[in-house]
Amino acid sequence: MRVYFSLYGRMLSLQALYMAYKQVKKNRGAAGIDGQSVDDFTQNLEKELNNLLLELKEKRYQAQPVKHVEIDKDDGGKRLLGIPTVRDRIVQQCLSNIMTPILTRTFIHQVMAIEWYEAVIKPSAKRRYLYAGIINVMSLIWTCRNVLICLTMT
Repeated sequence: MRVYFSLYGRMLSLQALYMAYKQVKKNRGAAGIDGQSVDDFTQNLEKELNNLLLELKEKRYQAQPVKHVEIDKDDGGKRLLGIPTVRDRIVQQCLSNIMTPILTRTFIHQVMAIEWYEAVIKPSAKRRYLYAGIINVMSLIWTCRNVLICLTMT
């Protein structure tokens, strides 16, 4: 089992934040509770990223509350959607960029099962009854894997 140190330290670079910003910009999205859109953030990009980096280095960064919006569903109901601020999305994306390769290597069999499920089973509407069984099996595999990891760490 591979051990990783200072995952937080990997986030403390302007390059890591900039890569995350590029992905957030590509995804677009609405402004969060602070009203700052991705375009507004882009206007002062260097200053904003440097401020964010400084807050992270000094451990002063705090996520803002999430803006809640109701979206109409097809069946006439409402669905609650949470919209984080652009700064929070950048930090979340940066953490995702760091953690995804690590978790993918650790849980490669589960990732392959999920990819198989997404490619083969999900598109086929005729196989709806298989969904519950596959999800239960994947959940069981995930749980067993977590138990084994916990046992090896003790």
